[in-house]
Amino acid sequence: MSIIVFMQIRIPGNFLVTDDTKLVVLDFGCVKTIPQDFYNYYFSLVRDDVFNDEQKLRKCLVGLDMLRESDSKETESLFFDTAVRAIQNMSKPMRSEIFYFGDKTFYDELQSHGEEIMANKEFRKPSAMRGSRHAIYLHRAFFGLYSILYKLNATVNIDRRFIDKVGV
Repeated sequence: MSIIVFMQIRIPGNFLVTDDTKLVVLDFGCVKTIPQDFYNYYFSLVRDDVFNDEQKLRKCLVGLDMLRESDSKETESLFFDTAVRAIQNMSKPMRSEIFYFGDKTFYDELQSHGEEIMANKEFRKPSAMRGSRHAIYLHRAFFGLYSILYKLNATVNIDRRFIDKVGV
């Protein structure tokens, strides 16, 4: 019988980091299958040819239920501007070959944007409820992962090959 002892690093979610820096998943509630159409819309937002083309960007945001045809101009502007800023922040690591997650400016920007969204009363209205459960899961997963990597002061080599496999 062997006993495994893990280093006591407290990190968000159901993960531990071992003494030899392996990530251990404790609860597979943090694992999810993402539908292909959602995956394509969501990860296409990392592509410059999509993000920098307003028509393609809007197509993805409609596909992700972040924008709706029924939105007023004010609502559409609020959600579009918020989504663009969130995409810029969350996708920074995926736009790099190597990313330093210990950058306090990056982490503080993620935090402050989340706080701004929570403080904005427009996002509490019933019409503001949008986006799929897959987006909620991924946002939480990425923020949790980014928080772990920030606490570890990690520099990560980013495998960007997935970007060529997504498109709208």
